[in-house]
Amino acid sequence: MYYCGYDPGVNKTSIVILDSFGKLVERIPVEVFLIDGYTNQKCIDILGTLSKLKKYTPLKMFSEKILSYGQGSKGSFTFGSAMTLLGNMQKLEGVDLVVLRPQDWKKRWNLSSDKKLSIEQAKQLGLTGKISHNLAESYLLAKLCYGFHTQRQNMIT
Repeated sequence: MYYCGYDPGVNKTSIVILDSFGKLVERIPVEVFLIDGYTNQKCIDILGTLSKLKKYTPLKMFSEKILSYGQGSKGSFTFGSAMTLLGNMQKLEGVDLVVLRPQDWKKRWNLSSDKKLSIEQAKQLGLTGKISHNLAESYLLAKLCYGFHTQRQNMIT
């Protein structure tokens, strides 16, 4: 069994995989590419990401719920790309996906919207190297998923 966390996005985000002991196995970077004919429009490499994720089944996965706040066309496209990846993750055989509202899962770590706090918490739990807030939040979601499924505690409100 593997445990996973994903903070959806397009910029410098990763899917974090933990093993059955809660140890980091892999950081799967969510690769993006530019679309021909569009200026600076990034799109998630959905097929590449899914192919990397498939080798970690069975998989319990916590993801942050994606929220769109009246963004412009570029933000809407990014939101759609992240939603498509998340939807396809859910369809993978052997993947059990739970989507959590940001305020619910962050409450479990006593976090706010301050991104520095997420990075500090992830470091305290053993994440090393160059850490973006997206990576830190993916790691914290993976740790929460691991704790929920291995300790059988009711960690979701």
